Parts: sequence; C-alpha cells; structure tokens
Amino acid sequence: MGSEKSIDIGDNSKMDLNCEHNSSCFQKMAGILTSEEIVRYGLVDYSPDENPTDRLKPTTFDLTMGEGHFVYSGEGDGKAKKWNLFYIGEDDEMEKLNENHQPSNQYKRQNDVKIRTLSIPPYGAALIQLRETVDTYSVVEKHKKIVVGRFDLKLGSVHKGIISQQATQVEPYYRGKLFCFIYNLSSRVIDIKHGDKIATIEFSYVSCLGDEEVRNETILNLKKMNKKKYQKSYCDTNGIKDIRYFRSQEQYLRNVDC
Repeated sequence: MGSEKSIDIGDNSKMDLNCEHNSSCFQKMAGILTSEEIVRYGLVDYSPDENPTDRLKPTTFDLTMGEGHFVYSGEGDGKAKKWNLFYIGEDDEMEKLNENHQPSNQYKRQNDVKIRTLSIPPYGAALIQLRETVDTYSVVEKHKKIVVGRFDLKLGSVHKGIISQQATQVEPYYRGKLFCFIYNLSSRVIDIKHGDKIATIEFSYVSCLGDEEVRNETILNLKKMNKKKYQKSYCDTNGIKDIRYFRSQEQYLRNVDC
C-alpha cells in the first residue's frame, strides 16, 4: 500500500493521495511536470554524453535545431509550390538517409560552405525538424501515467523576427520528432545553426477521473490510434522520425499557399 498523504484544497477540505505504486494517483494527478520529472520519465531523448542541465528550467526543457528541413522558395507552376529539402548535419549521415530514395525525397545542401546552418530568406518560410526525440509513449508503458506536451519558439528566436506554428499538442503515447512551421518576418536572411536552442517544451499530466479499468481502456485506445496513424513511411510505430513524412504521406507541402 502507498503511504497516506493529504493536501489542503480549500474550504477546509482535504484530498487524500496514495502516491506510491497506487493507481489512485493516476486519477488525481494533474498539472505541469517539473524538470526533475521530465528527466526521470525520459520525456526528452538527448545524447547520452550530453549534460542537459543548461537546457532545463524548473518546468521546461529547451529543444534544438535538427538536421532535415524544408525551405519555401516561392517558385512553382500553378498551385505547385516549390519546397527544397535541405540537410545541415554530417555528410555521412546525409548519404545514409538518401539511400534508396527517389531524387525528390533526397536531402541536399543549401550552402556548401555553411553546411551546419539553415538560412531562411527574407519574408520566407520553412518547415523545420527539431533534433530531440520526444517520448510520451514510455511514460505510459512504464509508469501508467498519461502525459501531453506543448512547445513553442523561445523568445530569443522570436526577437530575430521569426514566428511559428506547430501542432496544438504533443500527443500522449507519441515517440518521435517535433516540427515547427516558421516564418521570417524580417527583411534579412535569418541563419539558424544545427544545435541552436530554438524552442522549449513543457509537459502536463492528463487527469483521468476513472478507475483502473477506465485507465487501461484509455491506453488501449491510444495504442490503436497510433497503430493506424503512424504505420507509414518515415514513421516509427508511435511517431514521425523524418520530416520527409510530410511530403511522401500527407502531400502537405504541395498545397501550402504561403
């Protein structure tokens, strides 16, 4: 049995919490996770040789610029908009990722000199991939806690003249990359380097006012949803692993009117 705890919730009321190995915690737990919980549950997958301390805030984790990106050139015939697929990582990794792919889905360099930099043209747009893998899947599998995330650009990125649009929520039971649709509102080229801190993410517990049976049914439904949604090219069972997903599966970039 878990140890009995209680907190004051106002009006002289008390709410009991049995928090050690007890499903009642699942029913009552809600709110934003601390940085210690983010690390404990492995919600952001970073390099094993990296110390994440400088990217952790009390309740957030900073995310960095990844390798593969689409940049909008504004050219194209009719409704077909011109998007170029660029890679700003290492050459050997780019060659590996290009194996067995059609030319339209092969990465190329935007700049052979600034190979680790993505340049967003004045008043241009790009769909960028963040470097980290975000994992709300494992916390469900290992700890039976349902967690969602929300992320946005850091203020330092906004001050450069960039705004962004991204998914409303990092879904529960998701393990994959995150993506931002960014716009350069300035009259100058904005350079973003691989590994630059560009966004930040926070996580929240999903409150579930049900018993263990309801919880297990919720998790089963999440599994079914992901099996249907992510059994596609450039996905990895529970999430998107490569930005080329948007071109090959969703046909998204072909119809975007900037």
